Amino acid sequence: MTTLTYHRILPNLKEGSKYFDKANTVSVEIFEKQLSFLSKHYNILSIKDFLFYLNNSRKLEPRSILLTFDDGSVDCYNYAFPILKKYNLPAIVFLATGYIGTDKVFWWDKIKTWLRQTDRKEITLRLNGKSRKICLKTETDRIKAYGLFDEYMKQPKTNPDTFLNELKFILGVDNYKLERSAMNWEEVKEMQNFGISFGAHTVNHVNLARLDYENALLEIKESKEIIEDKLGERVKIFAYPYGGENDFLPIHVKIMRDLGFEAAFSSIEESIEIKNPFKLGRIHISGYKNLFIFKVKLTNFYPKLIRCVNLTKQLIAK
Repeated sequence: MTTLTYHRILPNLKEGSKYFDKANTVSVEIFEKQLSFLSKHYNILSIKDFLFYLNNSRKLEPRSILLTFDDGSVDCYNYAFPILKKYNLPAIVFLATGYIGTDKVFWWDKIKTWLRQTDRKEITLRLNGKSRKICLKTETDRIKAYGLFDEYMKQPKTNPDTFLNELKFILGVDNYKLERSAMNWEEVKEMQNFGISFGAHTVNHVNLARLDYENALLEIKESKEIIEDKLGERVKIFAYPYGGENDFLPIHVKIMRDLGFEAAFSSIEESIEIKNPFKLGRIHISGYKNLFIFKVKLTNFYPKLIRCVNLTKQLIAK
């Protein structure tokens, strides 16, 4: 089986500075085409179906797919949810609970908004111990700058708060008001009533590998308990924020076992193989203009291709 992961579903996927993060965004139009195709040709699983398969080693129907959404962005409710309802499809949304029902803004939304609003044409910023001049004259420049900041923010050694405060000051955008990033609990409950399931994704969307044991435990435990308290259902699944090979550790798996989780998803692009239910792979979906690449990602061949590409990169780096 294959698990697909989405982040942002937005009305338009235009060239230019409106949406910097195309790697994590799918347009409403393309998303509907993808779900229409899946509804006709694949078996879309609920989390109940998946956990029954996981816990009982049962064989799934051919072409089984699990749909997942990370973070709990408000556009998941505004744009993804109506299409899921239209095709009557189940899905799982992993919530960063510290943002749900608040005016807090995800760091990537902050950076994208600041880059749209700043009047700076060039800035100088220290990244990885080196001073860098970053051009912001054109929309293309700003898209490149966002990619650079995004990569830097995801590095384990980065102090997110320090970097964001410095970037905000340098861009001169202190007084701009930001719109909320995440859903509120009423929207979450409406989705739950339709049949959408919810899993934990830490409280503050933190890289667990950056935290000591006590803080990692707190992030995982509190996110689980908050969702259970708000929705009245036991939370059995988790998704690691960022989810790369170096973004979670064996100690985090032990924490989840101890807390009663039954499975956890990474962002490592591979098909589901139940060797380790706490390191389940997912295939990342972003804004393709046609269905061809999407269909390729649904094949068993695609994860093998990704492994070959990553191995080649490692060999070249040596």
